[in-house]
Amino acid sequence: MMADPDPGDMLPEYDFTQLKGVVRSKYASKAKHHPQIVWIADDLKDTFPDDEAVNAALRDYLKGHTVEAQSG
Repeated sequence: MMADPDPGDMLPEYDFTQLKGVVRSKYASKAKHHPQIVWIADDLKDTFPDDEAVNAALRDYLKGHTVEAQSG
């Protein structure tokens, strides 16, 4: 009986060199332009469907409030 391979090892039959359309780091340029990712709670997703809605609400909120930056 053959031992199971280490799950960290790629098996020989996984030959990704023949795949077409696979691009290494294809989302790198998006990450560069959108470095901050914030998850919106499920109950707020209908109110804030995209980043523009969130940014508009935050800008409106900041007109009357002061927020201290948190180091993290």
